[in-house]
Amino acid sequence: MNVKTATYQRVKNLGNYESKRLEITIEIDQPLSFADSEVFALMEFVEQKIMEDHESSLRERIKELKQEKQKLEESIKELSAPIPNDYPEDDDTEEEF
Repeated sequence: MNVKTATYQRVKNLGNYESKRLEITIEIDQPLSFADSEVFALMEFVEQKIMEDHESSLRERIKELKQEKQKLEESIKELSAPIPNDYPEDDDTEEEF
């Protein structure tokens, strides 16, 4: 009996109620006893590709978060800086109530 095609699918949980699915089908047309190496190569390929894409999206998200953090730190610094002439004048006289 010949194997005509092989399909491998991997679902990756992204952790935020989302998932990503990668499915690839290849044509083999070989006897079942010789199809093992092609199926194994297909499985490795799918696993590698789904992880590469996930790592790439994580790196991009980290880059975005670092930029956002820098902007927030700059805003904090601006808001924390004293405003000129915002302090009361040093007066030696005290007001009586």
